[in-house]
Amino acid sequence: MKEEEKIRLEEEEKKRLEKTRKDEGKKKLDEIMREGQKKVEEMMAQIKAMTKEVKTSMMFFGVSWKVESFVNECRKYVEIKMKEKMVEDQILWVLTCMDRGIVEKWKEMMEDDLKKGLREYVILEEFFGEIRKEFGRKGKGKKTEEDIERDGWFLKCS
Repeated sequence: MKEEEKIRLEEEEKKRLEKTRKDEGKKKLDEIMREGQKKVEEMMAQIKAMTKEVKTSMMFFGVSWKVESFVNECRKYVEIKMKEKMVEDQILWVLTCMDRGIVEKWKEMMEDDLKKGLREYVILEEFFGEIRKEFGRKGKGKKTEEDIERDGWFLKCS
């Protein structure tokens, strides 16, 4: 009986040790998972902040002297973040950076035309050409009366 009792006690001890190891492993795994989740949340917050910062710095309101810098910033962003996306998705993203007044109306018109299939662009540069044509300076290097009027309207509205 003593031998059987000894074997039983040894088996119980093995089970207890195994359970302790599993519990410790589970705790360690839970800790690793929490740390990983925390890092993911931090990264998501950073990405969100960066996107908001980029988006804010790239808002376009229709001022003629800002057209080229807006186009260049959008081009850089698309090349880095949206290279693999379809041209239509890239254009729709650019349109989200356009806000207020005449730009808002033009943006809505473009969105409608794109949805209806009335406008198609093979490359993003074609769309940037439309932006330049619509909002860029009309004169070569000089501001025209139309530029001054539009830019003055913007300054009154901002």
